[in-house]
Amino acid sequence: MRQRVLGLEAVLADGSVYSDLRGLLKNTTGYDLKQLFVGAEGTLGIVTRAVLRLEPLQRPGATALLGLPDVDAAITIAARLRREHAERLFACEILWHDYLQCTAAPMGDSAPSLAPCPLYLLVELAEDRHLDAGEALTALLEGCFEDGLVEDALLAANETQRLAIWRLREDSDAAIHAGVDSLSFDVSLPVPALAGYVERIRRRLDDLVKGMQVFLFGHFLDGNLHVMLAADVPLLPLHQAVEEILYGELGECAGVISAEHGIGLEKKEALGRYADPLKLALMAQIKELLDPSGLFNPGKVIP
Repeated sequence: MRQRVLGLEAVLADGSVYSDLRGLLKNTTGYDLKQLFVGAEGTLGIVTRAVLRLEPLQRPGATALLGLPDVDAAITIAARLRREHAERLFACEILWHDYLQCTAAPMGDSAPSLAPCPLYLLVELAEDRHLDAGEALTALLEGCFEDGLVEDALLAANETQRLAIWRLREDSDAAIHAGVDSLSFDVSLPVPALAGYVERIRRRLDDLVKGMQVFLFGHFLDGNLHVMLAADVPLLPLHQAVEEILYGELGECAGVISAEHGIGLEKKEALGRYADPLKLALMAQIKELLDPSGLFNPGKVIP
């Protein structure tokens, strides 16, 4: 979203109004102040207007669920998708086996049927008047099968099948209710580091609570990984121990503790433990400069 914000207007704590609504794609006249307010969760000012860069609404043209042997295969397939269909690539979501099993269970016989694989990619190409999306995706899949990158695949034949495939990705509530208690996290890390990170956290989480269920899925091209945990014991008392595993391992691979969901109150203490100290100091100085009385969204974000 950050790259789509071309300008904004914000009311500051002293009543003054910062306004830059020109919407220029190129502007190197000093600091890019609008980006201070993007992701600040209302702690620096009240955004009243914004200029956003929009894209034409695309409609899905072809959807497939691919069963893969490993993350390396997913990386190779994603690279081909970007190279051959960058403008048409509508979605590229990754789902690990345990998560797909969990979300498929409530669907019963209506769940898309695929051979068991370590992980899956949900791929969708947009409609294109110059190209048949279904034929294009089929051709790409054939090459992936020939190269041993795909173990099984299902290409949606109609809208009902497409929605069923997407339900496997979207029905995360099934993971929340898979045990007596659950926790969820939203992290970001470089895509090449995903496999090692997942292996390490799985091992350490199992050492922490035997039999803990670890459900993993996310936006593959963004390196955004959703981690949902379920167990038959209360997990809230173990929240900090779980954070030490998930967030501590991020430090080994240049990851961060929040990709989409922000900091707010819940992650404020963790931000203080795992973020760069200089970054935190600069954030505090900016907050003090723009909102010295702490009027805006008090107690949030800044540790």
